[in-house]
Amino acid sequence: MPFQKCPLTPKQPGRTCNFRTWIPTNKDTSKKAHWIYCQEEAHGSLCEFHEAFKSGRLSAAARRGEKIELDGPGQETVQEELNPDDIWEEEPVDTRTFFSTFVKEALFPIQQQFVDAVLGTNPREWDTRYTEGIALWGKGSGKDRTAAKILTYVCYKLLCMKDPTAYFKREVAPEYRSRLADKIEVANVCINAHLAKAVFFKYFTQMVKNTINPQTGKNWFAEKGLNLKKDILTREVKFPKNITAYSLDSEEYTGEGLNLFFVIFDEIAGFDPARARELYAALRSTCASRFPQHMKLLLLSYKRNDTDYMMIRYDEAAYEAKTYRTRAATWE
Repeated sequence: MPFQKCPLTPKQPGRTCNFRTWIPTNKDTSKKAHWIYCQEEAHGSLCEFHEAFKSGRLSAAARRGEKIELDGPGQETVQEELNPDDIWEEEPVDTRTFFSTFVKEALFPIQQQFVDAVLGTNPREWDTRYTEGIALWGKGSGKDRTAAKILTYVCYKLLCMKDPTAYFKREVAPEYRSRLADKIEVANVCINAHLAKAVFFKYFTQMVKNTINPQTGKNWFAEKGLNLKKDILTREVKFPKNITAYSLDSEEYTGEGLNLFFVIFDEIAGFDPARARELYAALRSTCASRFPQHMKLLLLSYKRNDTDYMMIRYDEAAYEAKTYRTRAATWE
């Protein structure tokens, strides 16, 4: 059966219906009928899109499938889709090309499969299929270097954009815009400060320094304005365009004050379980409040025991449509 895509997602997590993203095109699309279908599926709890139909805040523009913004009662503006040429300052390459050609260190198949799932395969889009990725891999499977590579690619792709903060402000719902500052921050969270500095940050800065533009033979990030000496600090890298990458740890980090877009939990099974749960909840909330459509949380770890937080999340994610999970032994 053909479907048409609804332009809005629910106002609050949990306030969903089966028609929040897909509406059968052979159904009556009048305002009254539209919200009735939603209400039947959601047992009376309407998503924002269908509440707008019910109240009459949407007009024919929305029914044609055009992207809209709701700024307040009775207000409706039609927002045209951006031309990709207006988004990208430089055409980004896909992850396979980036790691094999720019960094000269390709991912192993299981690693590449994970990256394809959580980041998508089209470099001209920010994939939103999954908000979370869980990689339960055996000890010695290269998780630290994989995390460093992923974060390097995310920074690369952000810098390929003309104005990443303006783009994401435009893409989020109006109620989230006030929380989105003019900066984008990404982070990796390790067990302790020593690992954050001596292991992950070492790998990450190495990847940044090893990213060579194949056309010029020069460091790609330096060509974009990164000072490889002054902008790489003890545990953070200050990229151009108000983008900052942090190497954090579970013992000291409180999760306050950062405008986090992308977070990796490195060996979260080794965190104190109570602290892991607290950090996970705090960072997920931070990301969701600022980048509800494009946020990413990645958990990479090997199993310590049946009750560590990695195993808890892996089991919880079994029926989560927005979470991708993978499990592999070291030798895979």
